[in-house]
Amino acid sequence: AEASAAPTAAITFNIAGGCPAVINLGSPLPDITKPITIDGYTQPNSAVNTDLLAFNAKLCVVVQPVNVATSYYALRVPANSNGSLNLRGIGVGAFPAALELQGGNNHQIAGNQFGGYINNFGFQLYGSTTEAIYMAAPNGQISIGGSDPASHNAFQNVFSYNATPARAINIGPAVNGAYGACQIVGNTFVGIFGSNGRHV
Repeated sequence: AEASAAPTAAITFNIAGGCPAVINLGSPLPDITKPITIDGYTQPNSAVNTDLLAFNAKLCVVVQPVNVATSYYALRVPANSNGSLNLRGIGVGAFPAALELQGGNNHQIAGNQFGGYINNFGFQLYGSTTEAIYMAAPNGQISIGGSDPASHNAFQNVFSYNATPARAINIGPAVNGAYGACQIVGNTFVGIFGSNGRHV
């Protein structure tokens, strides 16, 4: 991965090997305290979703914990942060709570998959046991998904590491309630066995 020196940091990928490249985290990544874009679609052979009602993206970057006891989440924007997270094209699984958006502003979570089978059963990601995304950010804006297919996220809970169902998105009591501040649009939600899919 490479990080730019621009005011908004950008992490792009060019990891050797097959698809997906699996990143096993031994501990959570550092707290996000400034604007950052993490774009998994920069990894070679990745492709965005083109399906209006399902999720056919090819994700070539996957993040999962080595040990859930030491990696409760993958990414966190703490409550006192001015950071923003733009996350695209990443498969995330097995963390009790994959993303924690406690503070910050202008978060965009688009084109990712949380739990489930990646790339047409090519790789299995366990689901989260608490929630895939916790959103609070009392003074900020959060966009999860979008109207265009490339922005859709997929949420699955395929054989979670201890088989406990979880919430896809947990909306905290302090979330910004202003009209249009927080939006969940165009995402796909699938049950444990890939049935009872919902598109929201």
